[in-house]
Amino acid sequence: MKGNLDLIDSNRVFACEDSTSVVSSVSCDSKTNCFICFAPKLVNGLPLINQFQTNSFNELQEWSQELEKSKSINANLIEPLLNKSSSLIHSRSYIIASYGSDNKYSGLKFFS
Repeated sequence: MKGNLDLIDSNRVFACEDSTSVVSSVSCDSKTNCFICFAPKLVNGLPLINQFQTNSFNELQEWSQELEKSKSINANLIEPLLNKSSSLIHSRSYIIASYGSDNKYSGLKFFS
């Protein structure tokens, strides 16, 4: 990202997040051998990568019975903000992360 920002002479970005609902269904990413229908666990606000990777039908069946399926897709994007001097260059958004969610969130509890 830094290299691209330097190339287009930009030092500021606009960050955004969007979410849309999806029909829950089991799908397999053949490149990573991961199932992408389940809501991943978040660690420090980021989804674990390749969390649902298996070659076992029994494990997939167990996940299907026990785990929540994603009800929405979240996408985090960044778009460079261009300087006036670079008006001939068109800005493009970049997907930083996209992941399924079950729309359940938990927060930290602080006690005094």
